[in-house]
Order: sequence, then structure tokens, then C-alpha cells
Amino acid sequence: MERRPARVRAVLPDLTAVTLYILLACWVSARFWKDLTRLTPARPADHADTEWLLAHTAHALRHLTNPLAGLPDQIPGAGALIPQASALGITLPLAPVTMWLGPGAAYALWLTLALAVTGVSAYWVLSRHLVRSRLAAFVGAGVFAFAPAMMWHSNGQPHFVTNFLVPLIVLGTLKLVGGRPVRHGVPLGLLLAWQALISTEVLLLTALGGGVAALCFQFQREGRARPSWAAARPVVAGLAVALGTALVLLAYPIWYRLAGDPAHHTVRKPVARDGEDLTAFVQFWRDSLAGNFTAARSIGSIEQNTWFGWPAVILAGVCVALLWRQSLATRVVTLTAAVFGVLSLGSVIRANGSPTGIPGPWWPFSKLPGFDLIAPTHLALVLTPCLAVLLAIACDRLPKWDNEVSYGLSFRRIFVVLVAAALVAAAPKPLQANGNLGDLPAFITAGTWRQYVTAGQTVVPVPSSAAAVDARVQQAATLLELTLPEPYRGGADAAGLTTAIKGRSPTAELLRSVAQTGHAPDVITEKMVLEAYAELRSWNASVLVLVAGGRLEDLMRETVTHLIGRFPTLIDGAWVWDVREIVKAGGPA
Repeated sequence: MERRPARVRAVLPDLTAVTLYILLACWVSARFWKDLTRLTPARPADHADTEWLLAHTAHALRHLTNPLAGLPDQIPGAGALIPQASALGITLPLAPVTMWLGPGAAYALWLTLALAVTGVSAYWVLSRHLVRSRLAAFVGAGVFAFAPAMMWHSNGQPHFVTNFLVPLIVLGTLKLVGGRPVRHGVPLGLLLAWQALISTEVLLLTALGGGVAALCFQFQREGRARPSWAAARPVVAGLAVALGTALVLLAYPIWYRLAGDPAHHTVRKPVARDGEDLTAFVQFWRDSLAGNFTAARSIGSIEQNTWFGWPAVILAGVCVALLWRQSLATRVVTLTAAVFGVLSLGSVIRANGSPTGIPGPWWPFSKLPGFDLIAPTHLALVLTPCLAVLLAIACDRLPKWDNEVSYGLSFRRIFVVLVAAALVAAAPKPLQANGNLGDLPAFITAGTWRQYVTAGQTVVPVPSSAAAVDARVQQAATLLELTLPEPYRGGADAAGLTTAIKGRSPTAELLRSVAQTGHAPDVITEKMVLEAYAELRSWNASVLVLVAGGRLEDLMRETVTHLIGRFPTLIDGAWVWDVREIVKAGGPA
């Protein structure tokens, strides 16, 4: 049998790794590709907001307007230091896809590429700069890209899983030790600026994790000497060049955020007590092969930023015990993980879903400027790269003893079984997607709505589900060409479950309450009717639109019909109330 050429044998492991990452990313996002109108049931409002962000950038590019203008207070998930710019690093490159195929396709592509490219980036850094075994690098990078925390944030928050720049930033920082501050600092600055335009919070977590790891390295290395300025000078100079480069590129977004934005957005600060539960570290996350949908209910509705499962925790403990003495990198990532694991407990420690009353270690940090914008549970995200590096080192170094232990077992075989059990149990299933949350009727997608709307008029989407995401989804589908009334321009709530109403609107609040409770008022009062007519006039409304076929179709149709005293017409998959005559007349007949 003819042997493969040496060059083919050399690249075959890399090609195999890349292919598997792409297949796994497609597996995870498969349900979104199957139906591009589906939303995640875990955080439907966050998902709708992300599609809206994609449409906003595409609209700005099409009309050559400022993409920083008109963005919401923050991107889905949590606060950001530069909220208006946080998603542009990805939404701008995806704008052609959004304009061509729509925001649903752009979202599915974003999620798939984010997971696959993150795995490839981590694999390249690990295999070229940390471990010799390609299999070890594949395992570590797979954990980094597809860990439970990454899968959890894949539900409507793809900017949190777009981490392909993080390994490159870490590598670029390490290169500064060798000198040449300009040569190494400028590329690092470009990476920092790009990551800031994707997610400033991930960038901040990377900086915090890197800083703690650097301190751990200094205190753990053998024969350590007191740091000297001569040794630190190239690093300091390189960081200065990198930060200077990044600040030049981010000067306008920062200025617009602090001084130029006419909306004067404020960032919602996370609750400091909402940290990780002590029992969450050994739980299986919801969409893992060993998980179930009731897992989170036992300890409350929290983000699943750890949830590694008890096999992975045991495996990590075994690796640390065996590698602690022989591997400096193991000691560094273990201590770094310990620091962030403790801080992620928040300002009040919780156990099994209940607060213990014991003050948590994050409380003093939550009072510092900048740190108060970080949700303490997000600090647990640093544990994912630490676990990835630990497993890569373990797979590269540990399985060396083939002496038989008993019954034909060897240390290598036992270790392989333990690794397989931990990774398979925590492996992701396809993310859930619900087709009844963000359905799009042809009345919107085919442009039929344009026949009823003239310049200055608005379309009023009637909520078709408890998530009330219809306004966001329908406006995104038209690439923001459809104009909404002011109350319907709100973003996702803190939990990402429903779209909030902007300001006060009795009519919007009434319809949202009916959709969320599943119960209409026993009597539509005259006050409700007068308020509805007054608001329709103030909004200069043209039509009200309700998606046909939903679970709440009959309830919402009857409620709106009784409220405005007009019957709707079924047009292209939507119930449409033409209120132009009502608005023109100025009141009920």
C-alpha cells in the first residue's frame, strides 16, 4: 500500500480538526438553519434583539448612515463599556449576508462561524505553542469553543461565543516578552480594537484573566527572581504600543459613546448578588447529552456559565493532582481558575438555589468603577479557557505509562475512559429553537405592508406570544424600513425572555399583558377604547398586524377587535386591522 506524501500526513490532523469543528458547529446550530424564523426559547428576546442589530447595521450600510446611531442601550446579555459599538465587529462584516438572505440567515451564520472559528483559532495556538500532540490540542480547543458556558450563551447572545480573537490576543501578548514592541504591539492593538467592537466585556475578562495568570506565573515559576525593569521594559513598551493603536481605532466609537450620542444611553448595571451557585459547578447544563430541561429549576433560573458536570470536575482534579509538580502552566491555570471561580460566587453565596447569607468575595469589587458593569456570574467564563488548557496539557503529557494495572487495564486506557466520559457527558446537543415565537407572515416578508403605509405612518405589531418579540422580528425582517411606534422600540428585558415596552403606553401594556397571561380583560372599558384611539392617532398608525396561526391567535384577535371596534382581514398570513380611517377621523364612531 502506497504511503501518503509527508506533506499530506503533516496537514491531515489539522484538516481533520477543522472539519470536525465545522461539523460540530453545524450540529449545534442545525435547528436555526432548518427554519430561519425560529428563535431560541431560552432567551427569545435576546435572539430577536441580535437579529435587529444585524438588520440595523445592514440598514446603515445600505443608506450610508452612521451605524453607531440609534443602537440600543446594550447588546443582549449584559452591560458593555461601549454598548453602541459592541456588536459592530461582527454585524458589519455580516451586513452583505443580512441584506442578501435576511437577519435570520445572518444570525445562523454568525453562530456557526463563531463556534467553528473559535475552535480552529484555539487549536492553532495550542498545537503550535503549548502542546505537541494534535489530539491534545483538539480536545483543549473543543472544550474552549463548545463548553457548557459557550453553549448557554449561544442562546441569543452570539457575541459571547465569538471568541476566536481571544487565543490570538493571549499569544500576541506573550510575544511582547521577546522585544520588538512596535512589530508585536501594532498587531496586538488591531486585535484588541476588533475584540472591543465585538464584546468589550469579553475583552475585559480576557485582560483580567491574563493579569491574574501573569501574577500566578510570577509567583509559581521556579527560582523566581525579583522582577527587574530591564525584563519588564519590552512588555510595557509593547503594551503601550498596542493600547495606543487600539485607542486610535476606537477613538470615534468612544467619543460617540461619551459625548456624541444624542440619546445619552445608560448601561444597565448587573446585580452583584447574582453569582454562580456552589452546586452549579458539578451540574450538567441543559442542552448537554447528560442534561435535561429541568436541571436549572432545582437551583433557580441562573446563567449556566459553569455546569461542567461532575465527571469533568473529577477529571480536572485528577489532572491537577498529577501535573501540579511537573507543569508550571498547570499551576498557573489552576490558580487563575480558583480566583475567578471564587469571585464568580457574587456578593452573596448561594447553595442549591438558596442564598446562604454569607457575604461573597465579589462585594467589594462590585463597588469599583468599571467592575460594576460586569455580572459576577460572567467571571466564571474564565474557567472555560483554564479547563481547556489544563486538559490539553494533560492529554499531551499524562498517558505515558502503559504498564498493566489489572484485568488488562493500563493507566493510559483508564485516562482515556475518564476523558471520554467527561467530554461525552458534557457534549452539546442541537440548540433548541421555537417556530412559534418569531413567525414572519408574508405580509411582512413579501412587502405587502408597503401598500398600507405611507411616509410618516407606523405599523403596530400585536404580540403573538408571551415573549412579545413581534415588533423586533418584523422590523428586522424589513431591514428597519418598517417604522414602529415609540413604545414598540424597546429591547429585551434583563432575563432576555420578553421585549420591554419603551416608556408608558396603556394600549401596548394591555396587549402585552393579555399575551403574557393568556387572559383578556372581562370587559373592554370605554377608557381603554379612548386611550387606544388616542395612541393610534399619536403614533400615526396605519395598520395593526397579528401573525396568524399562533397559539394566542384567537385570544389576541378578539381582544384587538373589541378594543378598536373593527374586524380584521386575513392578508398573506397575517390578521390586519386597517386603522387609517380611525386615525383620520380622530375618534371612535
